[in-house]
Order: sequence, then C-alpha cells, then structure tokens
Amino acid sequence: MALTVQTNNAAITALKHLNTNTTNMNKSLERLSSGFRINNAADDAAGFAISSKLDAQTNRLKAASLNASQAQAMVKMADAGINEIQNMVGRIQVLATQAASANNAGELTKLNAERVKLESAIDKIAASTNYNGVNLLDGTGAGSSFASTYTQGTVNTGVTNAVVTAVSSSNLNATFRLDSAANGNVTITDTGGTATNFVVTFQANTTVHTTLDDGTAIDLTFGDAPSGVASSTAGTSGTVAVTGQDDYSTTGAVAAADGGASIGITSTVVTSNGQSEQYSLTFAKATGIVTVTDTASGNTVGVSTAFTSTTAANQNVTLSDGDVINIAYAGAAFGGAGSLDGLIGVLTVGSNNNGALSFQVGADNTVANQIDVNLSANYSASSLGLGVGDLTTQSNAQTYLDAAKTAMDTLISNRADLGATTNQIAFIQANLATSIEQGIASVSSIRDADMAEEMSSFTKNQILSQASTAMLAQANQAAQNVLTLFR
Repeated sequence: MALTVQTNNAAITALKHLNTNTTNMNKSLERLSSGFRINNAADDAAGFAISSKLDAQTNRLKAASLNASQAQAMVKMADAGINEIQNMVGRIQVLATQAASANNAGELTKLNAERVKLESAIDKIAASTNYNGVNLLDGTGAGSSFASTYTQGTVNTGVTNAVVTAVSSSNLNATFRLDSAANGNVTITDTGGTATNFVVTFQANTTVHTTLDDGTAIDLTFGDAPSGVASSTAGTSGTVAVTGQDDYSTTGAVAAADGGASIGITSTVVTSNGQSEQYSLTFAKATGIVTVTDTASGNTVGVSTAFTSTTAANQNVTLSDGDVINIAYAGAAFGGAGSLDGLIGVLTVGSNNNGALSFQVGADNTVANQIDVNLSANYSASSLGLGVGDLTTQSNAQTYLDAAKTAMDTLISNRADLGATTNQIAFIQANLATSIEQGIASVSSIRDADMAEEMSSFTKNQILSQASTAMLAQANQAAQNVLTLFR
C-alpha cells in the first residue's frame, strides 16, 4: 500500500464509522428520551401509517364512549321522570278506585281535587324534564324536524302551493284544511288540533306568510286571480277503486255540482263482494245527494240520502252488487252558482325523524355505529289520556279508572323500552372499552420503544463512537510518518 499525504484512507474510514455510530447513538438518545420507537414517518413509514390510523380510530372510539355515557345518562334521566309520573298515575288509580265505590260518595270532591293536583304535577314534570336543553318527556325530544305535503283540490283559487315553515310540538303530525271563498280568500282549519280558523287574503302572484295562534307558520303561494266555474246540476266525479277481497279500503274525493268545487265528501269501501270494481260518485249540489255509478257499465248502483249544507254527517250506502260504501261529508257549505266555495286542498304535516334521537356510538358514520333512542312520547296528562272527565260522580270515576289503567299500561311499556335501551347502551359501552383497550395496545406495540433494547443499543453505539474518535486520531497521526523519509 502506497504511503501518501494527499489522501488518508484510514482517516476517511474511521470518520465514516464515527458518523454512523454518532447517528445511531443520537437515534437511541431520541428514542430513550421520547419513549417512542417511531418519532417521525422516516423512522418506519409503514408502521407510522398503521399506528396513526389506529390512533385516530381509538380517539374516535373514546369520543363515542363518551357519547354512549351521555346517552345512558339521558335515558336514565327520562326514566326517572317517568317513574315519578308513574307513581302519580298509580295514586290517581287509587283515587279513581275509591271514587268508583259508593262508600266514598261523600268524599268525591276531595278525591277529585287531589286528582287535579296530581295531573298538574304530571304536566310540570313532562314539560320541565330535560338533558342539556333537550326536552325528554314532552314529545319534542327529537327536535321539531318535519315535512309538509300540500294536496291541491279542484277549485282554482290561484293557490299553487302551501308549505309549513314552523310547527308547534303538538302539530308535528297534523292536517290543515284549506277552503276558499268566492273572492279567493283562504280559510285554514286545523282539522285535529286546537288552532282556530285563520283567513288569508288573496294576493295574486304572492307568497303570504301566515302564523296560526298555536305558532304553526304556513306560507301560501298565490298565482293568478281566481276564476269560477259555471253552475250546473251535474258534478265532477271522484272514484273509489275496489282492488280485491283483502284490500278494499281506498278513499276518493267527490267534487261539487258546479263542476269544480270539492265540498269535503270522501268515501271508503266498507265491505266488498271480492271483485275488482270501480265506482264513480257524483254529488248534486241542488239536492245534496250522492249517486254511485258502476264505472264499467255506467249503471247507477246506489244513491245516498240527502246531505244538509254545513252539517257534517256520514252514511253507509249498500250497492246493488252487495258492496257497502261509507260516504262522509265534512260539512262545508255547498256554495252558490258559479261560486268558488269549497275545499281547495289539504296540507299534511309529518315528523321526519319519528321522535328518535340518534347517538354516535362508533368510530364510523354507519348505521351499525349509531343507536336511536325513541323519546317521541308525550307524558303530559292529556297525552296519557287523563284530564278528560273527573271523579265528581261514581259513574265518572268508573270511566276514569279505565283511563288511568290505560295510562299506567303506557307508562310501564315505555319504561320497559327505556330499560332495554339502557342495557343496550351498557353493552355498547363495554364493547367500546374493549375496542379502545386493544387499539391502544396495538399502537403501543408498533410505536413505543423497548427501553431495555434501546439502552443496550445506546451503550453499544456510545462505545463505538468513542472508539471511532480514537481511531480517527490515530489515522490522522499516521500520515506524519512520511516526515521520517526527509531526515
């Protein structure tokens, strides 16, 4: 091997090993000081990706576990409120049982007074029980999410659409009847609720915002000016289809005699001869009589008795082929010649979420990672069937006892469902705890440093680094041997 001074190969080799040993020693120091084997993606690219995904999933599972804990607390709070209501309904049952017996005839006023107090307390609990602002016992626990559907009638008043924009909790499932007058003004009636009639003045090509007295808001959209139809004695027919022996409960609307205005007559097949048929129902405004015609043959197969204007009624009409049709009249005014009076449409409001509160109890956005808790029931006294009637007479008390028993059955059934939900959430929490434990263990096995192994590696690299430094010094000194040649 040549003796040179320009290139010191021994020193270069020693320096290379010194750098390698120093780098390894520093890596060991980093792992020992942090406790992690993987401190950045370059340490182990595959391990970094896997552990990062597992770590993120574990964090989501921890949040889901917290959600499950809060869901269980919410259900338990609802159950506690229902428990107190159940206790009061139990007391009302006792009061009704006492009042239904002749031996307590002199105490009916006192018994009824206590019932009134208890039902007031039931209403207060139902209205005030909430978890973090979410009402649990008044039927609005799932919020006021709703959808509305407008079914347009045959009268042309220029109303092109009707949309419910806000709704009270009591009207999450409601039907509003829209009737028009000759001048195009529309009367809105809550067919099953407590909202009083509300009249909306016709405004061409305008959307009119209307708020009923119960807080329900409706937007009516008017088109062109209303136009009437000529008066006649023949009415436009509605139809009722009979599709078979096991399915013949189909409802059809009947239009008024002026050829356009439906007056709120509906029909339902009560019994069928089992054959597929279709009937046309024609209302004569002049007489108030509905004529039933077999659509296929054109023959008259039944005639109702006369309905009276503005008086609600219904009657069964037996047809010549044995079918029976129930004809119900809502009681709207028949209207005059060329009038627009009559039903123009029906607006139906329905809840979108069926009263269910959804809880995220998993790491992913799938149905399997969510549970629904049904808090749609309203536990006010009236919703439980109480408050109608009293205990002031023995007969009333006997009737009230049945209502109280029904209310108790409802409470017991609902509490059993909440109990099952509580158990369901408990099992989910246990599974989440196991998943979190295994997720953390998996991340640890990939990312955490083996401290004993790293200490051994550090010691080795420290010694090698010191040795490399010493050898580098010796290699640098060896080049000076060339000077001896010049002596």
